[in-house]
Amino acid sequence: MQLYKFLSKITVLCYFLSFPCFSLTTPSHFPKELLYKGQPVDPICFEGNEKTVSLNKCSIQSQTDMQVSGQDKEFLKKNFYGYNYHSKDNENVQSYSYYKVIGKFKNSFVIYHISSGGGSGVFTSLNLIKREGDKLIIEGLGSGDRCNSGLEDNARLQGGILSYTVNINPFDYLQIAKQNPHNLKAYDDLAACAACCQGVANFARDLRDPNQSEKFISIDLGKNIEEVSNNTQGKYQECFNKLLANYMKEGKYKMNVLELKSFTNEFNSQCMQ
Repeated sequence: MQLYKFLSKITVLCYFLSFPCFSLTTPSHFPKELLYKGQPVDPICFEGNEKTVSLNKCSIQSQTDMQVSGQDKEFLKKNFYGYNYHSKDNENVQSYSYYKVIGKFKNSFVIYHISSGGGSGVFTSLNLIKREGDKLIIEGLGSGDRCNSGLEDNARLQGGILSYTVNINPFDYLQIAKQNPHNLKAYDDLAACAACCQGVANFARDLRDPNQSEKFISIDLGKNIEEVSNNTQGKYQECFNKLLANYMKEGKYKMNVLELKSFTNEFNSQCMQ
């Protein structure tokens, strides 16, 4: 009976602290600069748009209505740190928040973060993180939700050059190429939904450059031509699909800068008739 009462007290304490009664797995060789009170910085600290975050206020412990429920083994295998969590009022809706350290540049770290609030959205971001005492200085390098600029888990940092891949939808082709002379609108004229992926775009960012400008490298189309016709949202989407399918039938599964401009020019001249 005494043991039961003791365990019950621990359970209640964990509940009110919003913290698990088990130890969270930490990736090996974790940077000491990203430890706070002996533990890795809480992944929730990387959510939101704040440029300065206080480490004693951004953890899940400060979210009185949330509770950690465990860790996803698949994320742990990929060297992520984080956890699954849920509202104390509704354990059926499971959310998660994880991140991994991509590399270090000078006194900052590049962090890849992935999270979901329990719905269909999968939010990803790349951030440049600098530690200053009990605060984090966060500079966003890119973020999105699935096909709306969602980031793939393949970012690399070498010699100050950050390379990464972004999921794109049809409307993004015009945006990246800066070729929208007819002022077409996302969703209405070309597919742009979070489930309307149509290739991935490769980018590079030079962190040594004070402006850290993003440079477009190429688009990878994949090799499944049949999937091209899946996107039907938008007035000119069917024409876009046909042009892209014809492009791939020629054995072309990648577009560099010049090829992208040629493709979007063809779209703007043929599909607007």
